[in-house]
Amino acid sequence: MFGLFGRSKEEKNAANRIGVKLHRQILEALQKDEQEASKKLSSPFSVGYLYGFIRLGFTHQGMEGERLADKYLKHICNGILPGKLYDIFQRQFAAIELAKDLGKNDEIEQFGIGVEAGAYDAEVFNIFITNETQNLTKYLTNEEIEYKPLPK
Repeated sequence: MFGLFGRSKEEKNAANRIGVKLHRQILEALQKDEQEASKKLSSPFSVGYLYGFIRLGFTHQGMEGERLADKYLKHICNGILPGKLYDIFQRQFAAIELAKDLGKNDEIEQFGIGVEAGAYDAEVFNIFITNETQNLTKYLTNEEIEYKPLPK
């Protein structure tokens, strides 16, 4: 029984580490160009990035990424931009689902690239990799992103 409480604390600590990395990137982008960063934060790429980064962030910390991404998404988003980022995520994620139904391939592709860029940056939680999270900042400030496509 006591193991459940320890696991929950470990999960929350992992979620907070993920949130710190995302917060740093968003804050940096807003400081560089608040208007552009705010506009691009509501894009399919940004939502894909958040999803990929959070999911793989948990996985690289030795946890069940998909389940914990769903469980802690709101907690992480509200820790970054309270009352805003989670709402943006929900609206844009619903828009991606609609884009699939309508065949809007550009939006779907941007979401997929965002997931891949987020997954690439989540390697920061792998102790054997030394890259630093930066693709969200780059995207939000119109800089070229760097990532590797996920294996099919």
